[in-house]
Amino acid sequence: MAKQKQMTLESITTVRFPHSIIAEEVSELMKYISSKSGCNARYTEEVVHVIEAGGRVSEMNEVTSIRGYISAINLGVPIMPFSLERKLYDEGSRYSGLRFQTSPGYELQELPPQETSLMDTIRIVIGNYFTRCQTQPNSEYTQSEK
Repeated sequence: MAKQKQMTLESITTVRFPHSIIAEEVSELMKYISSKSGCNARYTEEVVHVIEAGGRVSEMNEVTSIRGYISAINLGVPIMPFSLERKLYDEGSRYSGLRFQTSPGYELQELPPQETSLMDTIRIVIGNYFTRCQTQPNSEYTQSEK
């Protein structure tokens, strides 16, 4: 008999990417999520601008965080906040997963079923994105499906 994986709040609310993506690819991922799930997605990027000693402004700006929300009014989920997880050991703005934010103190069984269902849908859509649209880590976005 196969051992069933125990579901935790973290395992339900976190979608790990098969490999990290650069900040510039997040737009393509969000477009894909929106088009395939029928949800609206909004997000913001926090950018660090570097000004070196002497006042020289560096040409390299770094996206340090990305967060937003997914909305599916037709499914009874008006706002489901998320943030992208950043790999600490990668250089630059690389992201390794998406984490849905829940109300502090909530247990897994307290999450509304329509929210966990939408999280599962988004997990599948993200998996399809990496399978069909983005196949190689550390490469430019390549779309194999329109």
